[in-house]
Amino acid sequence: MPNTYTITTDYRTNATWELRDPDLNSVKIAAVGTLAERGSYVGYQLRIQKDAMVNLLDEVESVRDAIGVLSNSGFGALRINGVKIRPPESVDIPDLIGKSISSLGLADVDRLVGLANWIKTNFASWIGTSSPLLDFNDVKVTYRKEGSSTDSWIALNDIYPLPVVPPDGVPRAPDGTVQLEKPFSVENDTAIYMMVADSSGRTEQVRIKSIEEMFFLDTVLGTFGSSSDYFSQLAIARTDALVAKLSESARATAPFDAVAFRTVSSSDQSFSNFAVFPIVDTTLVIQTAGSTFGPIQAPKGSLIRSPVSSGAVEYKYYYANNDNPSKPADLVEVMIDINKKVILGLSDEQRQTVISQFGDTVVSLTQRSSQQSVYLNELMQKAALFFDTASNALKAMTESENRVASGI
Repeated sequence: MPNTYTITTDYRTNATWELRDPDLNSVKIAAVGTLAERGSYVGYQLRIQKDAMVNLLDEVESVRDAIGVLSNSGFGALRINGVKIRPPESVDIPDLIGKSISSLGLADVDRLVGLANWIKTNFASWIGTSSPLLDFNDVKVTYRKEGSSTDSWIALNDIYPLPVVPPDGVPRAPDGTVQLEKPFSVENDTAIYMMVADSSGRTEQVRIKSIEEMFFLDTVLGTFGSSSDYFSQLAIARTDALVAKLSESARATAPFDAVAFRTVSSSDQSFSNFAVFPIVDTTLVIQTAGSTFGPIQAPKGSLIRSPVSSGAVEYKYYYANNDNPSKPADLVEVMIDINKKVILGLSDEQRQTVISQFGDTVVSLTQRSSQQSVYLNELMQKAALFFDTASNALKAMTESENRVASGI
């Protein structure tokens, strides 16, 4: 029998109180301490299971939200251009890569805004708006100067959080000079303003008409060209989010479109290239087939699987540089990462299939939450029973001790 009983008094802070019986001679302390300690243990289990219940309900809502996104076509299709994942041609910006900010015209900036909007529309619901992949620090600001009949615009970087100044105030630098092209708000005013200068250097306060996010505008867009795996990261993140919402049985048949690979001879060990499914099978032993062989019916950009030797169940993989390759020069040996598969887009049929599978997931999660609710009720009743019994035991033993003392 222990000489100390630990009883939880606050489950939020894990605060505890110790009931001590250093001489091990109190039946009352032993009885009350044992019952209260058991109640505390059940209470901890109850807290854990409550958290599990909240997670289940969050999962249900998450899947239902995903059904809503898919029902409204919020899964824009990416494409493979060469071996890289890219956005649709209608929003892609390959001609802007490497250009300086000063060379960008309004049409170019509007394309950056369009790409940012497309990315947010098709990925935010899947990977969360707080994802670093969707953290665009650059904006196009539109405003109108006094006496002008047309809007002006400017591209700015890192304007948030907006400073708030008192009425009749403006943002100022440490040396007291007015800060130009720094959006700000005024106390008790919902509008957003900015200080600009005219050709003679006179400062003017203008009201901002719109602030639109732009995609990855920096001093030079050249960094975008060197990080061409950005859209593969988006595709993988969105794919993982979608597949995680499928039931275990449905994950094996998820509508994957492409798989990552790298060339065997490349010094780059990352699997940053992508090829579309399906992988074409051939019985030809390509590496020993001589200078030519019968054409393999596979389009350019395909992955081809070939046995390492005649009849072998081990394989090598090749990327087709040309349609229907018929000689080793048409192929390059590659390694694939079968665990790095992506869904580029969904056809209407695939969309409906996934929505149906999500519905099955909701049913399964709802059944689990119902079972969890029953279990929670059992734990609450058990915890209440232990604490009530401890309280009643304390009361009964105290009353008995008082009667004995009175009789003496």
